[in-house]
Amino acid sequence: IGLSSMFAHAIGVRPTKDNFWSTRAERGRYGNDTETRNRMQSLVSTLSTGPVAPSDDIGGSDVDLIMRSCRQDGKLLQPDRPAVLSQRTILARAGLSDTPSDGDGEVWGTMSTLSDLSWHYIVAIDSSARNFTADDLAGNENVVSEMRAWESNNTKSVQSFDSTRPIHIPDTDEYNFNFWTAAPVLSNGYVFMGEADTKWVAVSQDRFSEIVVYPDMFYITAEGYPGEEITMLYLEPDQLTPIAFKCTFNESSTLKVKIASSGGMCMEM
Repeated sequence: IGLSSMFAHAIGVRPTKDNFWSTRAERGRYGNDTETRNRMQSLVSTLSTGPVAPSDDIGGSDVDLIMRSCRQDGKLLQPDRPAVLSQRTILARAGLSDTPSDGDGEVWGTMSTLSDLSWHYIVAIDSSARNFTADDLAGNENVVSEMRAWESNNTKSVQSFDSTRPIHIPDTDEYNFNFWTAAPVLSNGYVFMGEADTKWVAVSQDRFSEIVVYPDMFYITAEGYPGEEITMLYLEPDQLTPIAFKCTFNESSTLKVKIASSGGMCMEM
């Protein structure tokens, strides 16, 4: 759906990849089929901006995997628009690239915005090795000159990402895909990584509604279900080691989160 989603989105239709089983071991009514690519199916469903439809037997669901797509109350945490094929992939498939291998597989991109800042998401499935550059985000709004990027399987390994320092994507397949998030460096040097350890879309408008940046700190407004605990990560200026902290929503369902050199602080609104 990385190509057809462009057309669906253009006419205001939300794409969908259909349902999936969230566990590998489950056997359904269709012979002896199993879903061996459950993580990929969960990710693609989430990035589609359409329904996320796990269809397991009762008691057969991978709860942790399903919850990577949503809040505790079931509200989906998705990007602003569906993930679609990168421009470089499309050009290579059309024979308009000096690197034909760029057309291999599925290399998609999407984004989420918060207070005129953008977090970018890049997924590579069944693709040949390549360098994904900041120029590959050309045409996207609010691309800042300096970002920090990490792959979902290792959020502790953060790298700089800009016009001279690309993301290296290795050979991938449907089981060993790459999913990268690129976050903007704020004007004060901090980087908000959002729910990078627990959700596919680390910073979604369905969770965060505002970011306010000051010279030595920033505030985030977050929404959730009463009693829901969320884990957020951030980087201090000039650092590449994430700092994690947790907040729990009270009855108001809204938190104002302060992040400064003293750490993260959660305040009920």
